[in-house]
Amino acid sequence: MVNRTVVSRFASTLLPVLTLPLLALTLASCDQGKEKSTPGPATQPAATQPVAKTPATHSATERLADGWEALFDGRTLTGWKVPKFGGEGKVHAKDGCLHLEMGEMCTGATYTGVVPREDYEVYLEFMRADGTDFPCALTFPVGKDPLTFVIGGWGGSIIGVSCIDGYDASDNPFSKFSELKDKKWYKVLVRVTKEKVECYLDDERMIDIPRAEHKFSIRPEVEECVPLGIATWRTYGVIRNIRLRTLE
Repeated sequence: MVNRTVVSRFASTLLPVLTLPLLALTLASCDQGKEKSTPGPATQPAATQPVAKTPATHSATERLADGWEALFDGRTLTGWKVPKFGGEGKVHAKDGCLHLEMGEMCTGATYTGVVPREDYEVYLEFMRADGTDFPCALTFPVGKDPLTFVIGGWGGSIIGVSCIDGYDASDNPFSKFSELKDKKWYKVLVRVTKEKVECYLDDERMIDIPRAEHKFSIRPEVEECVPLGIATWRTYGVIRNIRLRTLE
């Protein structure tokens, strides 16, 4: 019979040895992102999307200079507040990244500056450092109503928006299924115009919803993220390069 005490002591000794190199790799990637990664959403929707092409876009460097405003300085939480969800993990800035450590439920950060309601774009990059659910749920305004772009929800496979006509991303017809990879950086762009809402993950347009035909709302769990905020669910998410610009 296996001695449980011996196994427990061996596991507790081995876990820190395995965890520290992974954490070091995560922090190092944040520093690299500050220098090399600049905002630039999908330049072209996926070929399989039967919708209009993305409006003319620019290179990442041009977009950075083309009206983009950095919302996160990469060093402090200036301009952000930490919502009290209850059971949230630690939130801190380090090495150019916003760290949302794993909590019992939601962990997040809410922007405290002025946010437009119409004709704007929000861009960010995220990575799932640990956990199996969503490392990034971006809540943003659509006119007077809020909406959340959930990436990797419901066990890590659902990408969609909550809520559309009262249905969250697990139930409305606009969601897609895709597995996120750990320790990989992803790009997110949300575009809100008077006509529609578009959400991109890397170079693929995941959401394209006409505003006139639908009603928008959010789940009660993320109400503290209104009007603009980021949340995770029982997952360690790392965020960088959070930017916003208004559209003419």
